[in-house]
Amino acid sequence: IDGIEVLTRVRTTRGPSELPVIMVTAKDSRDDIIAALKAGANDYVTKPIDFAVVLARTRTQLASKRAHEALARKIAEVEQLAADLHVASITDFLTKQFNRRHFMQVLQTEFARALRYQNVLSLIIIDIDHFKKINDTHGHLQGDRILADVAAIISANVRSHDVVARYGGEEFVIVLPQTDEPGAMVVAEKVRHHVAETAFAGMDGCPITISGGLVKFPGNDPSGSLTVDRLIHSADDALYRAKEGGRNRVEVARIAP
Repeated sequence: IDGIEVLTRVRTTRGPSELPVIMVTAKDSRDDIIAALKAGANDYVTKPIDFAVVLARTRTQLASKRAHEALARKIAEVEQLAADLHVASITDFLTKQFNRRHFMQVLQTEFARALRYQNVLSLIIIDIDHFKKINDTHGHLQGDRILADVAAIISANVRSHDVVARYGGEEFVIVLPQTDEPGAMVVAEKVRHHVAETAFAGMDGCPITISGGLVKFPGNDPSGSLTVDRLIHSADDALYRAKEGGRNRVEVARIAP
């Protein structure tokens, strides 16, 4: 095979910036030069060979290759930095779960999807019982560890496409797409049970419990006026009733018509 065919095959796997190629040939016609450049040659040298010229052109191609590699590394660094910044912007630093801002975006999206396709959607709000007492008795650093540990338990007991976020303070939220009330209750009770059965480090045997409020969309909404804000408010009301009912329990929202 000729040099053009060799170059064509090389270029199927190695680009010009990855592997510079200088064609050295006795063919010096305009059409030959154009054909070589179209096939992917970086440069073209005709015989008889002037080795000083070949060396100079080789150095130029190597310098270009190094510059391209350096630029590619910088681009990769910038892309990684952008990705890291994006993750940081939607993640709660302490618990490593999503933050409230991202939760609201997800809930708006899932609510719109459920509304459009007439799917079910459930939301659970979870609160750590007597969290202020934990901070007052064991210190705020221990309180932070409890928050992180509870967040890890919640995350470990949901599906991969469910969304867990820190809503604020000692409150967490779980968005469960395409999940009805019984299914959401299974998740809520599983999380509640695991938290209650966990012996948390640094608590000297003192148990930790959580309370939860659960709401399903569309749910009991005869007026058809349920919004994202009402969905959250309803789950929060159910959480309040769980607190009032003795804590360490999950209550289902009653959405008024």
